[in-house]
Amino acid sequence: MSDEYYHIKGTTTPAKYVRLTPIGGVVVSVQPQPGVPAVSLPNQQALIDAAITPAEIAERVSNPGIGYELVLKVAPASADDVSEQKAQDEGHTVAAYYEITLEKEKFVGGVSQGVTMVTTLSGGIRIVIEIPAEFRAAGRSFAMVRNHGGTAEVLPDLDNDPNTLTFETDRFSPYALVYKDAEPPAPPPAPKPAQPGAPTPPTTATSLQTGVASPQTGDNSNMGLWVVLLAVAALGLAATLGARVLRRRTSENRDSV
Repeated sequence: MSDEYYHIKGTTTPAKYVRLTPIGGVVVSVQPQPGVPAVSLPNQQALIDAAITPAEIAERVSNPGIGYELVLKVAPASADDVSEQKAQDEGHTVAAYYEITLEKEKFVGGVSQGVTMVTTLSGGIRIVIEIPAEFRAAGRSFAMVRNHGGTAEVLPDLDNDPNTLTFETDRFSPYALVYKDAEPPAPPPAPKPAQPGAPTPPTTATSLQTGVASPQTGDNSNMGLWVVLLAVAALGLAATLGARVLRRRTSENRDSV
């Protein structure tokens, strides 16, 4: 089993550790509890750098038998009024509540020296959590609301995968997975109603014979009325002409007698 070297912020000398055993090294594990979707740490080294203190590094240098195990746990949690109010203020809807904790267990010669609950880190780490399938939807964005000590803060999604949420944090406390749906497109503006007495805008009409659109003159009178009047006039003219012909024939007949 070989040793590896890594550099922790705040130190000038790399500290020697063995990654895969708590005896003289640091082990990192992620343990989502039942009812929690998949969780992962894309950069475990960042967690080690932020969770192992300079004093612990110095102790490890003087005693190579010292080791640590860091356990990130994510468990379902009950509703949190502070987180829910923050979500509502930001226009989000709460999908689920989680309790995210970090345990640091110290080993000396392979024997546990006890577990310490870590509440804050010296730097931020990124955590990836899978979005539950029942909350996925087109155009929906997700975020985490962290309630640490009664102060709620929205942590944005740092990835482009619609099925996961990546957020950065340096504190362990209650969290709420929240989402926001995209705004629907605005409807087109309604046409303005015509003002009383306003002239009717000219339109075009299409000839049934030619199919060519001809401009309207703006005269929207009832064409049916004009057709009826024209027919009545034609009938009157025909009756007048018929009466004249009848009188002429009657006169001719009398003259011939």
